[in-house]
Amino acid sequence: MIKLSNILNKNLMLKKSTMNKNKISLVIFDLDGTLIDSTSEIAFVVNSALKKNGFSERSKEFYIKNIGSGIADLLEKSLPDVNIDYFE
Repeated sequence: MIKLSNILNKNLMLKKSTMNKNKISLVIFDLDGTLIDSTSEIAFVVNSALKKNGFSERSKEFYIKNIGSGIADLLEKSLPDVNIDYFE
């Protein structure tokens, strides 16, 4: 598994080393699971929010099954008894 910090560090080094040669000033990656497996990070963040607000945490398997349709959908599935309008 590739760590997010490793990708960011390599990208920063790439930016510094190529900025003067090729005039690249910024490289942006959409880290939606295509380049890295972000399931653990998403699970950690959402579980932290759930726990802080008195809700039960979810398993990594739950996140594997439910990631992919956006944060509102994930929160709605994480909190089945809460109206999602509460978060908007």
